[in-house]
Amino acid sequence: QAAHVYRSLIAQWFEVKKSLPNNSYLEYRLEDLVRAPERMIRELCAFIGCEFNPRMLEIDLGHSHSNRWKQEFNNQERQEVQDILGETIVKLGYSL
Repeated sequence: QAAHVYRSLIAQWFEVKKSLPNNSYLEYRLEDLVRAPERMIRELCAFIGCEFNPRMLEIDLGHSHSNRWKQEFNNQERQEVQDILGETIVKLGYSL
């Protein structure tokens, strides 16, 4: 059920995004934020006109649960998620 809700939300975002100027939003992947938090946060601060503060890096992103579903779901559950989200995952730049 959560996969269906997620697919619907992402589909809505793709539609909304079509009507927005490219320079009016940023999209980040959680994995990129976890790998390079300072670079990503500095970029975000510059985008919104906010001064970077090193305290912004104090949040521990090490428990982001990225790809957790691939590790914790059994084969059948993973296949069900891929069946529901396969096209969406690819559109977001991920591989199955």
